[in-house]
Amino acid sequence: MNRRDFIKTIPLLTVASLVLNELSDSPKTNKRYLIALGSAASLITSKYRAELSFDSFTMIDRKLPSSLDIFAKFFQFMPPDSLYEQLGERFFLRKPSLPILPLSQVIDEHLGSLEGELVFLVALGKGTGSLLTQSIASHYINHFQKMDWLCILPFEFEGMQIWVKAQQALRIIMENGRDPNLIHLDEIRDRYGNLSIRSAFEKGEKWVLAELSNQQRAL
Repeated sequence: MNRRDFIKTIPLLTVASLVLNELSDSPKTNKRYLIALGSAASLITSKYRAELSFDSFTMIDRKLPSSLDIFAKFFQFMPPDSLYEQLGERFFLRKPSLPILPLSQVIDEHLGSLEGELVFLVALGKGTGSLLTQSIASHYINHFQKMDWLCILPFEFEGMQIWVKAQQALRIIMENGRDPNLIHLDEIRDRYGNLSIRSAFEKGEKWVLAELSNQQRAL
């Protein structure tokens, strides 16, 4: 009896049991990968990479970070020009509501190549980070990966349009079955009182660093 005929004689439940056993015997990985979406997340990642315990770092942004090292991978993401209005040398999003863009095949394949847990870090409300978040949350599916989101919500003084974009991106994450961890930057004022803008953002960076470290210790 050849192997094909033998398989035909095995009851369906037995075949399923054999497949499950084979999968359970396969090597498991505890590797963790940090995926920084947008400028703010990429800046934090490049600034504190030496203090973070991840197996690899990926940054996705419009421009290459100034301090990219050999341990990080960079993918350029260029939102459509039609979303922006140029005033002098600066670009502003035309509308508070952002579209859900298709996910780049290059980014999709890179994420799929990472065997382990993906931790997405993003400051919501900014154009690039929010667009990437909406695209990945809506289109990227991989049932063999654990995916965590650490989302930074903006300060109130950053403006209503940024807050609206942040809430839209957060809603899309949750509508697609994700349960993100949130950092509300406005809580920094409650903790430390009035600070300069620079000091407030530095406190925010340290908070992000602590949250990422806590996730690692919880494993």
